[in-house]
Amino acid sequence: MIGYNSMKKKIIAALILLCQGCSGFGPTSTVRRGSISFIVTASTDLKPISKVELILITKDGGVENVGLTDELGSAAVSKERLEHSRCILFCRDGYFCGAFQLYKQEAEFLKYDELFITLSPFSLR
Repeated sequence: MIGYNSMKKKIIAALILLCQGCSGFGPTSTVRRGSISFIVTASTDLKPISKVELILITKDGGVENVGLTDELGSAAVSKERLEHSRCILFCRDGYFCGAFQLYKQEAEFLKYDELFITLSPFSLR
């Protein structure tokens, strides 16, 4: 049986880690500081969607393909690149494209390190 003092120490240690955000263990993901990690899921079952293209529309009207989501539906884009863009599109065959309009609330948008978006599937008959 665990003694009272031993249990108390474990609870205090757990609370300290919780309050510090488990910072003692270091970063848990590969997302660089200064980037936003986008998580893309299907609207029907919220499963991650891999191979979704992330496309930036720049403020000068250019189009840049900035990557694909991995098997967990995740992809990171630097905040610096997003600052020079009007919107970011999320496109994959079989789904309607999704988008974030960056220019409308750029300062608010860039506060986040992780954002979620769901895409709706479609079928042609």
